[in-house]
Amino acid sequence: MYIADSTVSCGVVQISDLSSTPAHDLRESVPQILHNTAFAIFSDVQGRHGHSLRDYIVKNKLGSVRTIGPKENPNTDNRIYVYVWSVDRDALSRWYHKSI
Repeated sequence: MYIADSTVSCGVVQISDLSSTPAHDLRESVPQILHNTAFAIFSDVQGRHGHSLRDYIVKNKLGSVRTIGPKENPNTDNRIYVYVWSVDRDALSRWYHKSI
């Protein structure tokens, strides 16, 4: 998983390169997410790893996730989703310290 600062706001990060192991991805990225992040945005093609990350966040009560889509990407005809994660920084920090 790759984290990049967003051009929207310094309190927003963009997550890309999702894998099939959301716990591993999050564990490696938590320090960057906890650094002044209110929201994280990620997207994925239907049937890939975005739903897994969303479900993991919700199951572990790490914040709420709003799912938008699916909508057809006019460039590729893929059906895509966009996810907006409202990060619960306290819960994420607790989860992280238990998992290391």
